[in-house]
Amino acid sequence: MQKAVIDLIASTMVEDDTELTIRNEQHKILAKGEWWKDRIYPYYLSKMKGFLWTDSNKIIIDIKE
Repeated sequence: MQKAVIDLIASTMVEDDTELTIRNEQHKILAKGEWWKDRIYPYYLSKMKGFLWTDSNKIIIDIKE
């Protein structure tokens, strides 16, 4: 079963100040910001293809289209 973006947000990896970058399968940035920002919200139910976590409290999420 594919995980949705909201599943990652609900995990302990994402804190209030974690910067999320949502990208499509061609790596085009669709949205960027903290999980509670309006620009991230439309992607909550999008299925993840994968994600990268960086030491600087940033997570890059690739979604399926």
